Amino acid sequence: MHLSALARELNISVPVCLRHLIILEKSNIIEKRNVGGTHIFQIKKESMKKLHTLMDLLDEEHIIKVNKGSNLADALRKVPGIKIEKTKQGDFISSVDKSAGYFIYEVNGKLEGMSPDKIKIDKDTTVELKRLLPVVGKKISIKLI
Repeated sequence: MHLSALARELNISVPVCLRHLIILEKSNIIEKRNVGGTHIFQIKKESMKKLHTLMDLLDEEHIIKVNKGSNLADALRKVPGIKIEKTKQGDFISSVDKSAGYFIYEVNGKLEGMSPDKIKIDKDTTVELKRLLPVVGKKISIKLI
C-alpha cells in the first residue's frame, strides 16, 4: 500500500505512519518497493506467519456465560483482570491485566462506538479488546533562560 493511502486507512497523519513503517522495515517485517516514483510498502509473507504464531501464543481466550439481554459491561466484569469504571456518559474499560489506558473493542468483528453498558447481548458473542497506545510525534524540551 502507498504511504498516504495507508495513513488515510488508519486515520493517522502521514509522518506518524512513515515513522511506524520505518520501524517495521528496520525490523524486517515489511519491505519497500519502488514503483515508478512511488514507494509501496508490503508485509513480508514469512513475517506474517511469525506474527500470527506470536499473536496466537499471546492471545488468551476467556469463555464466560451470561443471560440473554445482559449488557457487555456486566459480561466483561466477569473476566479476571478487566476493570470497568462508571461515568455520566456510561461505563468504560479503564484497564486490562493492570495495563491502564484507553481501550476500544470489536463485538463480533464490528468496532463499537458506544459504551459497553449500552450494548445488549442477545446471541453468542465474541469481543476483542484493543488498547490504544499514544504515539509521540516530537519530543520538545523547553529550557528556562
